[in-house]
Amino acid sequence: MRSFLEANDESDDARLYERFRRGIGRLQSADLSLKAFGFEAALGIGGASEGAEATRQLDVLEAGVQAGFADLGCARLHPPLLLLVDQLEQVRTVEPESHALVTGLLLAAKHAMSFYDNAVRTALFIRADIYDTLNFGDGDKFHSDEIRISWTREALEDLALHRARASLGAPLTRRELWEELFPVSVKGEPTSAYIFRHSLPRPRDTIQFLNVCRDIADEAGNFTITEHDVLAATARFSSWKLQDLAKEYLISHPFLRSLFVLFENAGHVVMRAALEDRFEACRRSLHLVFSDYTESLTTQGVIDVLYGVGFIGVKRGNDTVYAGGSAMPPLPDEDEFHVHPCFRTALNYLGAMELPTYLPGRARNPVVGHSSLAAAITAADVGLTVNRNVRLLNEVTAAGERLLRQLTRSGLPDNMREEVYVEIARVVAASEAARSEQPDGGRPDVPDHVLAAAVYFDALATRLAAHGFRDRTVTRGLEDESRALIRSVGGSLGGSGGGGSDSG
Repeated sequence: MRSFLEANDESDDARLYERFRRGIGRLQSADLSLKAFGFEAALGIGGASEGAEATRQLDVLEAGVQAGFADLGCARLHPPLLLLVDQLEQVRTVEPESHALVTGLLLAAKHAMSFYDNAVRTALFIRADIYDTLNFGDGDKFHSDEIRISWTREALEDLALHRARASLGAPLTRRELWEELFPVSVKGEPTSAYIFRHSLPRPRDTIQFLNVCRDIADEAGNFTITEHDVLAATARFSSWKLQDLAKEYLISHPFLRSLFVLFENAGHVVMRAALEDRFEACRRSLHLVFSDYTESLTTQGVIDVLYGVGFIGVKRGNDTVYAGGSAMPPLPDEDEFHVHPCFRTALNYLGAMELPTYLPGRARNPVVGHSSLAAAITAADVGLTVNRNVRLLNEVTAAGERLLRQLTRSGLPDNMREEVYVEIARVVAASEAARSEQPDGGRPDVPDHVLAAAVYFDALATRLAAHGFRDRTVTRGLEDESRALIRSVGGSLGGSGGGGSDSG
């Protein structure tokens, strides 16, 4: 109050502030007396209840402050007194008292602006997930006062440029920032796009990521930031953000950290069916540890929580939609989810889906999905003729080409389809290379090569099934082609018809 009076040239009477301060002090006495701003009021508290006493004290205080604003002409002559309240999440708990505190603060802020006319303005900064959980009778009256802050990429780019200028203490253009201070691209992607794609859309995340890039470049003795510096910063920043996310929502979702294990060492594309299987494996233990949150610890509940905190997005059309703005949360019939790029490195993600490694020279491939497939063949048939070897390699090529045609209309998520396509194409290329090395097909390891392809196709089918695509045509096609190739190596005659079809 003293600072306010001094800033508005109303401090000639040095006793004004002291009278107001003493007036507040007397609120604690049994007999309330407030004399300030030329206004005097007295009230005998007597034996009133604690609630009634507090209400009367506040009434007298408000009347005194209102009189002071009127005497000073604040509403007419001065800008309003602006009260800003931030970081409520630092004192919030799950207890009802905490809920009441935030609700009371909202009501008090609205009351203050109404009671003191244009002399006071308030602004409360409340995290959206906290605000959305508030439930009180007058909640609908705040809709016209709400401002949902959502940061666009353009706004974050402007912020980054202003912070860079302030840090360097010199003018800096957008081109100088993203083409000279930073590398032009990272992994073939424009650096600015890479930075903003790998951070949550809020200022502190953008600033932290840029600072980590700067710090790593400085540690390496670089005068500018290199692509290697940005990649190293990505790993450090991702680890920080995964830990920070669990801490940030510790009060609302204390189980959040325990959900991260569902996504470790896996692909960043997760189908609902696969998430259900993963969650079911740990559901009982989660319910035991977090017994107060069993209603949230369901598959749909986990999806809602992870989407709400920005950990996953939902695939809609050609876009992946993350929380923020006017986006709707995932609906029950939406089944494709993507882990946010910000967290993928910390989770040791393995592409869109964790595909096995194709080893064409080994029949007992370590990626075998069903061990019985490898056990079905105990030794290579040394009696294979040259023509038989050529036919076997042709069958691998034909099987791969059939699967590639199926894959183009399989309905798999784009990233998954692309990765599976690349791996099947590798099988086809390896088969063609083996055939071209010796045109007569006289390679002694041809049976092992075919078995490796068969086992790999089965491993891909197993992986797709684990991701919720058990009944897809391409999954069944992989299994059929695998069995057909094994029969071919085992001596079954019947040409190169294969076991699959081209139907989508």
